[in-house]
Amino acid sequence: MAVWKSEKGHHSLQFSRLILLVLTLCLLTHRAEAMHAFSPYYKSISQVIDNGNLLTDRVRAELLELADDTEFATGRQVVIVVMPTLGKWEAKMYAQYTAQQLGVATTKPGVLVLVSKQEGAVAFSLAPGVEQYMTPAIIKDILKSHMRPNLKTGDVAQALRNGMRGVSDALKGEYLTATEKRNRYLPFLILFPIMILLKVFFGDGNADRIFGGGAFKRW
Repeated sequence: MAVWKSEKGHHSLQFSRLILLVLTLCLLTHRAEAMHAFSPYYKSISQVIDNGNLLTDRVRAELLELADDTEFATGRQVVIVVMPTLGKWEAKMYAQYTAQQLGVATTKPGVLVLVSKQEGAVAFSLAPGVEQYMTPAIIKDILKSHMRPNLKTGDVAQALRNGMRGVSDALKGEYLTATEKRNRYLPFLILFPIMILLKVFFGDGNADRIFGGGAFKRW
């Protein structure tokens, strides 16, 4: 009888350990899935294709890290293609052709960024569904504010650094164009001078009455 109790206790302990192991694996899987929407066994497919070795190893690694981080955060791949020249190709057509060849629109639909040094050209190819993040206004702003100033001086590396930060913010839904930034802060820029003028011309007492008291403190 004593032996039977011992075996029963042993099997009960093994069963408890098995249940604990299953629960632990479920928890780890849930945490991993929460970290990334596609798979707990995450593997990036974003890439930097530098035809002509126009970028240093350090810059390529930096851009790839930013692309990988963006893919991890959004589930959308980012492909960067750097060309010394496009020859007879038009930038937009070449970007679309390359995106099709690389499957940018099929596996983890994302965006391809093409830069050609000789022409100073930039083009984007967007997979279906990405347009809601990379709108024409955002693309125009990224080109104008982040990429073309550097491309004019031939600094392809810095143009891509700046542009990729913009693309990353856009895919995360965090990008603000220059117009949106102005509109966001415009009320404060208007209100502050008005408050100063009220203080100067009407004094503290009238300003306090207008704004309900406490809006202005004596300097």
